[in-house]
Amino acid sequence: MKKLHHRLLLLKPYDNMVEWSKSAIIPGLGKLSLYTVMKFFVQEISRESILNKAST
Repeated sequence: MKKLHHRLLLLKPYDNMVEWSKSAIIPGLGKLSLYTVMKFFVQEISRESILNKAST
């Protein structure tokens, strides 16, 4: 996953989107950026713990 992310960062539109998401704040989540929320979500999905919590 990290290899893909690093390769995609070489593409200017993807890099711009990542930089924008680091400054975009989602209402209702305090001062967490969209990037932080998405990074956490992807990590939890890859660990499958969020799926286990949802099924219980």
